[in-house]
Amino acid sequence: MNAIPREPLRILIPLSGTDSDTSAVHVASEMAPRDAEVYLLRARSGPDEERYPDLREGVSDAERFERGIEDERVFARANAILASRGLISAGQLAAQGAPAEIILRVANRMAAGLIVLAAGASRRVIDHAACSVLVAERGRRGQAFEGLKET
Repeated sequence: MNAIPREPLRILIPLSGTDSDTSAVHVASEMAPRDAEVYLLRARSGPDEERYPDLREGVSDAERFERGIEDERVFARANAILASRGLISAGQLAAQGAPAEIILRVANRMAAGLIVLAAGASRRVIDHAACSVLVAERGRRGQAFEGLKET
């Protein structure tokens, strides 16, 4: 009998650019099945560039360059942790707006099965996500789970 094919788990890891990101990435990489698709999201606070695309035009080339450098630094740090566990990110996205709104929007669009947040993340994401949410404790690696909300 043939096995029923299943979709790989899609995991979204929002990154703020702070040290708390490392806990979330470590926890996600420890618990992720090997066939999981891990996506990194750099959510910056500021005016929502998706809802107000004209705002992008007002950003100088120098500021856009600096944001890109910072985003790449954040992604590189997260990717190094994933690589140490034999994983690679299936995609990465940087967006500006209200971080909780960005996280929920991206999770819905990509049909995420799990969002892994760093401790102290927005309660709004935990309460309104259409998928499971795992919150990683600060400064802990591996099996450290503060909470899991299943849908």
